[in-house]
Amino acid sequence: MRKKYLEVSPERNPWLADPQIPEWKYRKLLLAKRYLLIYQIKGDTVHVDAVVEVS
Repeated sequence: MRKKYLEVSPERNPWLADPQIPEWKYRKLLLAKRYLLIYQIKGDTVHVDAVVEVS
């Protein structure tokens, strides 16, 4: 389901806001209230850069 979600509308997720990360480059998506997916959009391609476990 989430894979399709990223295929269809990846720009719907909020930008990742952190002073150590370039602005307007990465977006974030919380999965199953446990994992934070960090990705960027380049043209028509979504690149997943990290999956982080959150507590």
